[in-house]
Amino acid sequence: MDLAAKDAQINKQYQPIIDLIEKLPEKAVTGPNGIDYATNSWALELHLRQVIRHCKNLKRRDVDFKPPFTKSELLKKLQPSYDDDKMDWVKKLQEKYCRLDEESYEKGSKVS
Repeated sequence: MDLAAKDAQINKQYQPIIDLIEKLPEKAVTGPNGIDYATNSWALELHLRQVIRHCKNLKRRDVDFKPPFTKSELLKKLQPSYDDDKMDWVKKLQEKYCRLDEESYEKGSKVS
């Protein structure tokens, strides 16, 4: 399979997850000073998108890795409220998959 076909297959595999993530509400709120501030739901979306990007990179390199979450776990995390526990969870998840992505890139080998 050529690289373009592999990318298309990986993108198709992750698109339903991205669609769920994009449904998060309230990307920003405008403060009394007229400045837009990011909400926790926006930060959650950003971190989840980064996790997905790292997963795609791992897939492109044919790395065996444990999926970051099940569909039911993701659906639960996407439900309001977007509290500190969810933010801590997603930050740790992003750090873990970033590390796996970097290790697999540097070593060129399978990591788990």
